[in-house]
Amino acid sequence: MAEILLTNDDGVRSPGITSLAQQLRSLAQINTVAPDQEQSATSQSLTLLRPIHYEKISSDCYSVSGTPTDCVLMALNHILPQQPDLVISGINRGPNLGYDIAHSGTVAGAMEAARHGLQAVAISLATRKDFIFDQAVQFVTELSERLLTTPLPKGVILNVNIPAGNWKGVKITRQSSYQVRNLVVETRDPRGRPYFWLDQDLDFSSLPSDGDTDDVAIRSGYISITPLKLDQTAIEVLSELKSWSEGFLANKRPVIQ
Repeated sequence: MAEILLTNDDGVRSPGITSLAQQLRSLAQINTVAPDQEQSATSQSLTLLRPIHYEKISSDCYSVSGTPTDCVLMALNHILPQQPDLVISGINRGPNLGYDIAHSGTVAGAMEAARHGLQAVAISLATRKDFIFDQAVQFVTELSERLLTTPLPKGVILNVNIPAGNWKGVKITRQSSYQVRNLVVETRDPRGRPYFWLDQDLDFSSLPSDGDTDDVAIRSGYISITPLKLDQTAIEVLSELKSWSEGFLANKRPVIQ
């Protein structure tokens, strides 16, 4: 029987991951290794300055005092007896689209799995309210079946965003230029001292209404599947930058002793 590892950034008790685990047990052996509390926007960060603890909640579910990346590392190097056939990060509450995926702990969990040669997907329910996971879980089950029979290339993950409610279909998309505006909100404590919250301003109004990008698909009522890869090299500028390096060597000045 195939083995699937589940993780997320919403926490081990999030309804997105618990409902997915319950559904996927008919398809594969499921192990959940997820943060003990919410770790949204942690990107691919590692816990290096404090110890990591984990707790066995049930025979196939573990909570970890760390980030999604920590969870994948703990699962692969300590908790699981063998490597899984598929790693699913999610189902996340809220979208992971465009440039915002750089902050995403959900995407980071999948990326860390890919870094270890495993096929992985990041799943997000692209809404800010009314988090009903039933239909999303059904789609992820179908997607998982396909991935277990037709694996992804090494170093590639799928970033999947699913609109709330009924969707029109599935589109294979590019990462868009959609960018959440990050805000620093200042307020005062009871003693008058300032403190700050980080917040976000979501504004789709300036984005194109058509095209093959992730945000367009979601706004049009389609599931968006965007392939992402570990290799972030900007191939298109390599030739130009090589000429820079040659110029640096030509202009090298002698060291004065």
